[in-house]
Amino acid sequence: MKPLSLIVAMSENRVIGREGDLPWHLPDDMKWFVNKTKGHQVIMGRANFDSIGNKPLPNRHNIILTRDKNYSLTEEAMATGEITVVQSMQDAINIAQSQDDEPFIIGGEQIYKAALPFVTRMYITLVHTHVEGDRFFPNFNPSDFEVTEKTEHPADDRHIYPFTFITYERSS
Repeated sequence: MKPLSLIVAMSENRVIGREGDLPWHLPDDMKWFVNKTKGHQVIMGRANFDSIGNKPLPNRHNIILTRDKNYSLTEEAMATGEITVVQSMQDAINIAQSQDDEPFIIGGEQIYKAALPFVTRMYITLVHTHVEGDRFFPNFNPSDFEVTEKTEHPADDRHIYPFTFITYERSS
């Protein structure tokens, strides 16, 4: 199985989003996300792409997955040359894996759910709180994965909630 990573921040009650945005502001988690995904292929859903302003994430090739066959990018987005639009998860994965040794699934909810069976590594930021939200990370079977790294981050003057960076590798 070729490598395919997933990266997500979720609360203890599995919330990943609220009204098209993150339900928290955690600068060190954002830095973690940027450092992990920079220079890689990232696969995201159209709604996630819309929520970040219809602009590609810099220093990454952005693969946008949509069921809308008539979806078209803005001229500004097309000018970057850093975006590919596809209609199937398999096409997104094939493109990403052909160009990258560690492509990333970056959300949202439906994209995570569709990609989970193919994922070989997960970088999960577990935010130690329960929040209200309208987007959730899907359930997964922990016995399918092994925790290979875990780093605690306390709450502080820049982070309202404590959180843990957890790396999971799919068991053979």
